[in-house]
Amino acid sequence: MTRSTSLGSEGHKAPKPDGKQAQVERAVQEAFASTIVVENLPVIPESKHAKLVAVIQKIYSPLGKIRLLDIPLTGGFGLVEYASPEEAQRAQKQTDGFQLDKAHRFRVSPLSEVERLRQLSPNTVFEPPAELLAELSAETSRHMETRPNLLSHLADSRGRDQFVICAGADTAVYWCDPLLPPELAHERGNWTESDVAWSPQGLYLATFHRQGIALWGGSEFQKIVRFEHPQPRLIHFSANERYLLTFNAPDSPEPLIVWETGTGRKIKAFEAPLRLPPRLLEKLWNDVMEERARADAANPMLASMQSAEWKRLETERERGMPPADIRRFPWPLVQFSADETMMARLGVDGVHVYGMLPDQVDLLDDRPVAVRAALGFEWSPTTANLLAVWAPEEGQSPARVLLLEMPSRRELRQKALYSVASIELIWHPQGKYLACRVERFTRSRKGRFTNFEIFRVNEKDVPVEILEFSERDKVLAFAWEPKSDRFAILHQQQLPPNMAAGGAATSLSSIGSTSGFGGALGLASGSTRPMVTFYEVQKDAVRALFTLERKQCNRICWSPSGLGHVLLAGLGTMGGVLEWWNVPDHELMGVDEHFACTDICWDPSGRFVSTWVNASASRIEHGYQLWTFYGRKLAAPAFAENLYEFSWRPRPSKWFLSEDEERQVRKEWKQYRAKYEVQDAALREHRRRDVRVARREALAEWYKLLERNRAHYQAEADKRRALWRGVPGGERYVMDALPPNEEETPADEGEFLEEWVEEVVETEEQVLDKYLNEDDERD
Repeated sequence: MTRSTSLGSEGHKAPKPDGKQAQVERAVQEAFASTIVVENLPVIPESKHAKLVAVIQKIYSPLGKIRLLDIPLTGGFGLVEYASPEEAQRAQKQTDGFQLDKAHRFRVSPLSEVERLRQLSPNTVFEPPAELLAELSAETSRHMETRPNLLSHLADSRGRDQFVICAGADTAVYWCDPLLPPELAHERGNWTESDVAWSPQGLYLATFHRQGIALWGGSEFQKIVRFEHPQPRLIHFSANERYLLTFNAPDSPEPLIVWETGTGRKIKAFEAPLRLPPRLLEKLWNDVMEERARADAANPMLASMQSAEWKRLETERERGMPPADIRRFPWPLVQFSADETMMARLGVDGVHVYGMLPDQVDLLDDRPVAVRAALGFEWSPTTANLLAVWAPEEGQSPARVLLLEMPSRRELRQKALYSVASIELIWHPQGKYLACRVERFTRSRKGRFTNFEIFRVNEKDVPVEILEFSERDKVLAFAWEPKSDRFAILHQQQLPPNMAAGGAATSLSSIGSTSGFGGALGLASGSTRPMVTFYEVQKDAVRALFTLERKQCNRICWSPSGLGHVLLAGLGTMGGVLEWWNVPDHELMGVDEHFACTDICWDPSGRFVSTWVNASASRIEHGYQLWTFYGRKLAAPAFAENLYEFSWRPRPSKWFLSEDEERQVRKEWKQYRAKYEVQDAALREHRRRDVRVARREALAEWYKLLERNRAHYQAEADKRRALWRGVPGGERYVMDALPPNEEETPADEGEFLEEWVEEVVETEEQVLDKYLNEDDERD
């Protein structure tokens, strides 16, 4: 009995901890702490796997004793286990962000952190770190906790795009639909004090205020975050909206500030004075002084009163301050790389490139990129950390254009250029090509001519194609097509003096008179009308496709769809002439005009384009007009007094279909068309029914008004008769001037015969079945 009781009591005691199990748990924890995960490794075939392992071994072996190196064949990542957690932590800090090649930058994390995230529940709510919230304002912290869905506009059932307009003190966001008038999505008075701007991915709408910048988003455009920078004048987002650059004035204590968009945290501030390269600063001040001198010469009386202003400008110039006119600045003064890991700005001693780490921003290698007297640079829009820089001539040294790989500073290509006046760097939107527009002096250095140096960035050794224009051919504009290898150049031939003074001048004047614009074409004396030439970068050379002669054009606007649609516009003094062209088929799709039009903007899908009149550039006809991609008006012009901003909301680029997916959709477009045609037919019928109902209601209201006034007229008939009888000879006026209804109209009034005659003056047929048939009202 005693024994059994004692046995039972022992059976209910808690088991003693197993020493081996505890040792295993400690070993597992130590292994997790001593192991790092290296992501973004190249995915290579099996034949090159041993070479990749050797490269990773060479990188990580100097940082500690490696116990295990495991790289799966097709995983794109690897595991590196060290002898101690300290070695693993040091390796993680030193190699996180390491650039293996152009396309592969390491992302290194401790295995323990990866395992912790893997075990989290899908419903886990992430809270911002307490130390981060302590740095933010109370309002920003509150909005971070209740942040709305910034992608709600992409869930629209009809796939519509939005646009924003600012007219006077009112700012409104509209939905654009090809079958219906623009639908108001959100409107607010005094929403901004000067301007608005969409972020590059369309997640935020930025507004300007005296205290700084505010970002709005979500279906109801709630305030997301604000940035305190007094009197902001310019802003610039990084490509993926991670950072925001704000600028207020060159003489402010902090003219340039870099912010973290998601939190509103200040990353880096550039203090005054805002230093620029001496040659760039000299050019900016020369332009300011020349403009000031021309203004004084035009008004001598006013010039005598501006001596204090001249002294102020000279003082600022001597101090090395940039001019206050920000329109002359090479904005943005700070540019971000495509992957947002670096930013760069021009300095006195070269290009200053900064590494963007989560907790600090430091100058790479504590020294600038040594390009002496650099006057311009541009990051590649897609290729990670590829920087193009140009520097002017100095003494016997020619001007140079360099392609540099950062942060290694490896020079991929350099091109020397002679007799250079200026260079403009123009990247292809997909980063495949870099076009350098080079303005050169002639041998006498009295004239200039233009040529283009086109770098094939993605090819071995970066070959360069040269496209030259003569001295008489003045280049007015250059534009890449976003998703193809085509580009267009707007140029104008300058006639020799003897031709300009002879018959050519007569022909030009006759052209102006017949076109109806007269001298408002904006053409230089002794020059022909502009022409547009289309080119394509092919495998062996840059080839001209065709040229459009004698065009009233000063703007080239490619559709973002990449299907070869382009809008040629004659804005401003050219009267708003518009021509839509299909470049692959060399086909004119539509011709129209928008009088006094000053600006053009394509929607992100390439289906619609807007033309609008900016109040800051024109005093009349303020408003906008929506068109299809082939030139048909979507609705009547929308007039808005003091309209100074119209902008389409961008779409997030990383959610776009790949090229293969787009080709597949085009192959299956018939089944998609059948589906949406049913929806469009229902919506079209609903719209017609609404129109019919509105007309019936308006007609019924008219008859009600007519009967009400008729009854009022008849009710006062006796009063009228009594008044007329009191007037001598007024009996003849005692009659009803208005019959009770149409049926009581006297029959002896006679009959009137009306005849309509139609005369056909001229007919013209143009086949547009490819884009539109008579029953199709869609875009």
